[in-house]
Amino acid sequence: KEVTAQAARVVLDAVGCAVAAWTEDAEKSRIAREIAAMYPASPGAGVIGARGIAAQPAFAALANGILVNAADNDDTHKVALLHVGSCVVPATLALAEARGLSGPRLLAAVVAGYEVAVRVGMAVMPTHYRFWHSTATNGTFGGAASAANAMGLDADGAQRALGLAGTQAAGLNTFFESGDMTKSLHPGKAAMNGVLSAQLAALGMTSPPGILEHPKGYLAAYSLEPKAAALTAGLGSTWEILNNGFK
Repeated sequence: KEVTAQAARVVLDAVGCAVAAWTEDAEKSRIAREIAAMYPASPGAGVIGARGIAAQPAFAALANGILVNAADNDDTHKVALLHVGSCVVPATLALAEARGLSGPRLLAAVVAGYEVAVRVGMAVMPTHYRFWHSTATNGTFGGAASAANAMGLDADGAQRALGLAGTQAAGLNTFFESGDMTKSLHPGKAAMNGVLSAQLAALGMTSPPGILEHPKGYLAAYSLEPKAAALTAGLGSTWEILNNGFK
């Protein structure tokens, strides 16, 4: 019950941040609305705070990820150094709306994405952050895990979705100096790539089965001191969603 309640808080926090973005960063909000409107779908998924838009789920996730992070008030996992909600909630909301999922199914998908994103983050931090924006990179795994859960993929499908996510994970920390908009693009792209990864996996696309632990895989490429044990430490008993922080 505690995990479920916290997952509901994460969803409410993300939606609240997205609503606030329309006042706090009107330009990012306009861009988010207009990019989603370029990719209509029926049935589609909405953009928070924008009436009359039904977009393809991947692009609704992109737009909502931008909105949730726009004012930089979204929840943060301090150890993984990751804005998890802005990656997993947009991916889950888009698919939940398009597929007509129940509230409990939505929350389960959010929890799945949260736990995966944080554990991948802890496995590559802290040297990962020298170049890579953790929300963009590790958040992509969270978006894929949420999407795979929301779409009801089996274990093989979920593994392939994570492999597809890992090979797409990107996002550089250069915005810290320039102050540009890529910081908010990153969680949107993580959510979008998560949805895309699950959709491709559902169609049968294959991916590296050991994307995380392979000698040429994610942990080796994205960290100077990869900690593979962090991927499964406490999985199913220690819930990292309870360790997030709300500003």
